[in-house]
Amino acid sequence: MEEGGRLLAVDLSAVFHRNWHGGHTDSRALLPDGRGIWGITGTVLTILNAIAAENYTHLLIAAESHGSGDARREILPVYKAHRPAPDAELVAQMRDTWNLLRAADWPVFGVIRKEADDILASAASQYRGRVDILTGDRDLLATCSDRVNVLLFAQASTTPKRAGVAECRQLFGVAPEQVCEWKALAGDSSDGIPGVRGIGPRGASKILGHYGNLKAAYADPLLIGVPNKSRDAFRDGHDLALDCWRVARLDRNIDVADHWKSVDACFNETPPDVITRMGFPSLARQMSRRRSGAPAFAASA
Repeated sequence: MEEGGRLLAVDLSAVFHRNWHGGHTDSRALLPDGRGIWGITGTVLTILNAIAAENYTHLLIAAESHGSGDARREILPVYKAHRPAPDAELVAQMRDTWNLLRAADWPVFGVIRKEADDILASAASQYRGRVDILTGDRDLLATCSDRVNVLLFAQASTTPKRAGVAECRQLFGVAPEQVCEWKALAGDSSDGIPGVRGIGPRGASKILGHYGNLKAAYADPLLIGVPNKSRDAFRDGHDLALDCWRVARLDRNIDVADHWKSVDACFNETPPDVITRMGFPSLARQMSRRRSGAPAFAASA
């Protein structure tokens, strides 16, 4: 059914965080009971406008679920350990965003102990048509191929930039299939992945450019493809590099084929009165406009 189709796969957490941090906290962004809604409305409008921009046939919204990241922390306890506890208001609006999307019967999918990146990577692998991943996470460039692109938000723009294999090489200096191994060597401070001391981004690109993968690099007793000044650190960092790779690699084997949904069904089956009763009449109108074929309004964040 999906062959020849086009899937929009949304990184819900990334899109929500972008809208929550960039939203407005004045009275226009509050419900009568005082609950904030700027993250909620911004997220839904962002998805609506992404759908309106391209002729997508299917939609999947990947969400974080209970214990997401726990399996990775069992391998590397420092994984994301530096991140502060989330703001209580952020948590509340994220919960309300999930509830609203589910009430609209949109395909929100999370898996216990798995992260949204794993769901998105699995969708990119299993969907037989073209895939666009809407996110702010550059790590998902690891999924790029001749039929998979990433719609990547930048800080200074409200419009995501399409990125593919070429952009991945430009950013990381390696092919998409090498990104997770690149992170294992270079590290990733945003995720708390230490990498191998003394290698760095350029060194990681050179090593993988010579060997292709970590296994081949560590199989070379002479390490001729490793810069001289880094050979001792590379050799000593063998076990840590493998742990970092196990944490960085994406799980592409989550069964997601029954969880994406046709875009037409998302709108034809969406009950606007339910969304209105939840306190979001403007979003109900937006969904109705999309159902009737009218263009969506611009997102506010």
